[in-house]
Amino acid sequence: MKKLKLLSVLLSAFAFIFFCADMVAFADETNVFDYRINADGTATIIGFKANDINIVIPETVDAYKVTAIGDYAFSGMNGIEKLTINAEITSIGNSAFYGCTSLKEVEIPDTVTQIGEYAFGNCPLLIPDIIPDSVQNKNDKIFALRDDIADDTASSDTESETDNENDNTPIIVMLVIVSAFSAIACGVCVWMFVKSKRNKTN
Repeated sequence: MKKLKLLSVLLSAFAFIFFCADMVAFADETNVFDYRINADGTATIIGFKANDINIVIPETVDAYKVTAIGDYAFSGMNGIEKLTINAEITSIGNSAFYGCTSLKEVEIPDTVTQIGEYAFGNCPLLIPDIIPDSVQNKNDKIFALRDDIADDTASSDTESETDNENDNTPIIVMLVIVSAFSAIACGVCVWMFVKSKRNKTN
């Protein structure tokens, strides 16, 4: 009887351990992705919470079918080197992988028909050949630098040039130094004049 109880306890313990292991594996697989639920009940990936080098966009997250990658979802994650997109994805948003400077290998399925502007912009290791023929809006902007960043850079350069042109700091410093020396010299002259007067009086 005691052996049966002990066996029952051990079996329960093993079942609990396996259950926890399954739950952890499930959490690790799905919870690294942030997503939103679309009106049709599918999911769009909008963010990533891990630092993996190789990213696989899953077919489902929490039982929701993943059909899109949202705007800026992986933007600036320069540690990503390889990207595999599942065969359910139909669209990739604007700037979705912008600035992923280490990204060098991408697998995009033929189910993708739309890729947003700058989706792979500032990804210098990628080549346009990765875009499948199924994409309906192929254009140079998919791999381009963003216009707003170019404008900001140009604006900063212009402001710097203007600041340099209008920078009168060296002249002001020189004037202050000259004024200080003049004041000291005048003070010495007055002191010497007063001293000479006193000597003559005595």
